[in-house]
Order: sequence, then structure tokens, then C-alpha cells
Amino acid sequence: MRGLAGLARLAVVAVSVGLGSVPSAAALAQTPVLDQRVGAAARKAITLTVYQQDLAQISERRRVRLAAGRNRVVLEEISRAMQPETLMIRAPGVRVVTQQPALEALTPRRLLEAARGGRVRLVRTHPQTGVEQSEDAVLLSVTDGVVLRLGTRIEIDPPGRIVLDDLPPGLATHPAVIAELDSAAAGEVDLTLRYLSGGLSWRADYVAELTPDGTHMTWRGTVTLTNASEVGFAGAAVRLVAGEVRRVSSAPTPEQPVRAMALAERATMAVTPPRALGDRYVYALAGTVDLPARTSRQVTLMPAASVPVHREYRFESLIDAGPGGPEELGPVSAEIVLVAENTAEAGLGRPLPAGIVRVYEPGGGYEPEGVAAAPIFTGEDRIDHTPAGAPLRLRLGRAFDVIASARRSVFERLSARSYETGQEITVRNAGDRAVTVRLIGHLPPGWRMLEESAAHEAETANRLAWSLHVPPSGTATLRYRVRITR
Repeated sequence: MRGLAGLARLAVVAVSVGLGSVPSAAALAQTPVLDQRVGAAARKAITLTVYQQDLAQISERRRVRLAAGRNRVVLEEISRAMQPETLMIRAPGVRVVTQQPALEALTPRRLLEAARGGRVRLVRTHPQTGVEQSEDAVLLSVTDGVVLRLGTRIEIDPPGRIVLDDLPPGLATHPAVIAELDSAAAGEVDLTLRYLSGGLSWRADYVAELTPDGTHMTWRGTVTLTNASEVGFAGAAVRLVAGEVRRVSSAPTPEQPVRAMALAERATMAVTPPRALGDRYVYALAGTVDLPARTSRQVTLMPAASVPVHREYRFESLIDAGPGGPEELGPVSAEIVLVAENTAEAGLGRPLPAGIVRVYEPGGGYEPEGVAAAPIFTGEDRIDHTPAGAPLRLRLGRAFDVIASARRSVFERLSARSYETGQEITVRNAGDRAVTVRLIGHLPPGWRMLEESAAHEAETANRLAWSLHVPPSGTATLRYRVRITR
């Protein structure tokens, strides 16, 4: 007995199936007057509002012609990653009776299940002549096998193949929305669809190229807009939302894994200056964008800007004023930090979406003769959403030539709740340029500085920083003594 699997392989149609159950007999009795399929060619406008969390709001208008009264419209080329509960359909003079997202992939089993109770044809091939014979039938059941009514008899798993002349109600060949609409009048109307979907995202990337003297950087920003879904969007207006959006609903249906994502040619359009939307910022792409399925497109986030920058060498693990701290620490290498200001005076002064910054330095002198000098990649860091006026700090790894070590110079217990301690931190610079280092540490609450060889800065109540100038091929030392009273 071949059962359902055997006949299902021969069922003639391949579609996507809706999420709802097979319509009841009462529902089928109220067949809409007009049944039409409306694809992307009917789009009059589409707007993609894309977030950085694999989320987008898709808003579009499609022109459809409706009869007065009941209509059934199959809105095709819908994102399979739609969140069905977010779907809204609106049109003037039109009442939405039902809306059924048909997002799941069609299988022979779903096709036969949807056709249950309806008329089909059983086609058999004569084993000797090869002539096909077709017989009308009613599909009674597909549970644990196929049951057909053929005239006055009932057959279980009959040989042959089942043919359907059309898709059963509730199924679509591709991801779609099947809507039953009640129109007050006949004529063309613009249907507005809006829903949330996965499969779309964007990210910001930045490039910082340092000048030879290291005092300025050329700052550029780009946006990579990714469509990992199976549906394309042509002529779309695109808005990018920077900032996290709280979500409590279930995640969108995941798309199939993208094995090879095509990178579309870098677009010549740019992103308009951001506009505040509550506590977030919205960046609009100038003009419209064609975003085919399974592609990425890059656009310019901001034009190149020359930004003053200075390099810091930081040590954050050597200052230890605790009662049980080690006698010696290090040697450790300095962390390299580039510091700039996100201000208009510095050439920036705009909200910067979170993203990765890749830093390059001049690489002249290392190329073969006749080869143009190319910058050398020297590190990257991820910045958070950075408002205008806030500093930019880019951590680029550890310095080869700048190291430091610390030793405890004094510790004296004054009482059960008080003690004095001190350290001596020596910084060595093996390079051929002078550097400025920052020594940063957290002191216990209740501290009072007694002695220090360089004045400190209080970054917070208990976080202190010292700056030391270290000559080339030289050393510099910080000494301090502090009293802690709890």
C-alpha cells in the first residue's frame, strides 16, 4: 500500500499554505464574488523602516479593482518572516472580513489536506497501451492513506495520481496574504498593508584614517542594508532607526539560512541628517532603493570629515590601594586609545549609530618600488550609540614599546578601620617618540590623598587618573600615598 506519501508525490501543484485550518463548508458556501491575485507589480509605494535588530516595519500601497460586495484578494510577494499578528490592511470604503497569512511552504500533504472534501481527478495509465484515463472523484480522507469516492464506490489508496485543477481556498503558491474584503462600491482602491517582519537589518561601519603626524583622522561612515528574505523590494523608501526597541512578542519566523549573500554595488545615494524620534534617531535614505532578495546594499552614512584626535596610552590594572593587594604588579603593556570629540567644532557633531570603527595608519615606506603607499589596518573597536557632544574613545589593542610595573612602597595599619598605603608605578617608553600615559585606578571609599608626585584627576568619586609624560627611550614614575578610613 503506497498510502498518502505515494500519491502526495504525484499531486499536481506546488504552493505555500496558509496558517489557518481548512475552510468549513459554510465558509466555502459564501464564495467571494471576485477572486484575484495581486503581486508586487501593483505596488504604488513601499516604505521600509529598518531596525538594527533583524526587524523591519513594511508599509506598502497596492492598487486593486474590487467588485461591490464580497471579494477575495491574494496579496502575493509578502515576506515569509512576517509576524502575522502585526498585519493591518486598510482601504477607504472597504471592510476587512478576514485576513489569513499564507506563509508556510507548500507540501503535497498540505495540498491534499486542503483539498479534502472537494472534487479531484484520479488519473491512471493503462499498463499496456500507455493511454491515460481520468476519472472524477471526491477526496474523502488523507489520514493514514488516501480515501476516494469514485462514482458509487469508495477506494483506499487507489493506483494512479491525483490531479487538482486549481489551488484549494486558503493556499497560495508563494508567501501571501489571503484577504476577504467587503467593498461598498465597485472600482479601484488603494490597499494599505503594514506589518513587522524579520529578515531585514542594517548596521553602521566607520573608517578612521590617521594623518602621518597622528593629530587628525579622516572619518567616514557607511550603512550596510541587508535583505535576507526571499522577497525583493523595488523602489522602496528606506528609514533606518538607530537605538534598541523593546519587544515582548514572539520573534519573527526565521528565514532559510542565506548561504551566499550578494553585495549590491555601493549606492551613490547618501543618508540624510538624522531626526529625533522620541529617544531614538531616524536616518532616511535620499531617494528610493532597489533591494533584491538575499542582497546587501551599502550607502554613505556621512561624508568624510577631518577630526582632531589624540592618542592615549592607558593602564587600568596597576593602581591598587586595597589592604590585601599584591606587593608587585606587571610589567604590562599600555592599552592604545584614540580620543576624539563628537562636536561640530571637531568636524562631527551628530548622533552616531552603534557600529564598528576600523582604524588605518599611513603605511608608506614598506611597499616595493613603484607601488603606491596604502594605509595599514591597525585595529578596530565597536562604539555604542554616541550622541552629539559625547567623546569618542577607540581601543585599538596594546602598545609594543610602552610598558609599566608597580610595587607597593608602604603599608601601615592605623586601626581596625584605617590604614595607609602607597605605590610606585614606573612607565618605560622604548619608542622614539614621547608619549603621554594615563594611569587609572579605583580607590576604596573613604580615601584621602596624602602625597602624590603628579596631580590626579577625579573621574568619579573613587576613580582617579594621573597623566605622565614619558620621553623617548626613557621612563617616568608616579608615587602616591593614601589613607583609607572605613
